[in-house]
Amino acid sequence: MQPKNTKFCARCGVQLKPTYNKTTRFCSIRCSKIVPIEIRFWKRVIKAGPGDCWPWTGNHLPSGHGMLGLSRKTIYVHRLSWEIHKGSIPEGLHVLHKCDNGSCVNPDHLFIGTHQDNMDDMMKKDRHYRKLTKEQALLIRELGNRGMNSVQVGAYIGVKRQTAYAIMSRRAWRHLDLCV
Repeated sequence: MQPKNTKFCARCGVQLKPTYNKTTRFCSIRCSKIVPIEIRFWKRVIKAGPGDCWPWTGNHLPSGHGMLGLSRKTIYVHRLSWEIHKGSIPEGLHVLHKCDNGSCVNPDHLFIGTHQDNMDDMMKKDRHYRKLTKEQALLIRELGNRGMNSVQVGAYIGVKRQTAYAIMSRRAWRHLDLCV
């Protein structure tokens, strides 16, 4: 009879030694690398309808893009999705998102393009930081001094609340204090 806490390797089924910690899933590093990348990929994807985003539930970078470790390298999972579904990515090109959701791996939401294509797409979809004029920054400060909060000021000027707050709290546009 086996003890109640007996664990087995997720890949080969060998019984794990009792000294392994609770989170250990494989009997060895070699055994864990045998799991095909495609199986590791699909374990962390919520596959919804064909037109919906398929979110990656594994690790993410601060940018929101999903990632997967392979042989001590980080792989972007949207690039892996492209390679699984559509083939190799030509040298020097990027895999871009139509849906602007960095964790989406739906191949119908992905397309190939250059860095410039990505920048043009960002500008077209208004995902860039708008360059403010000195007058707009002064107006943000003035509205803040009149009692409006950063959410209200941001909505009024057309910037993110974080931008408005940074200007109102003098973390951004500090040089305006010297000009006035």
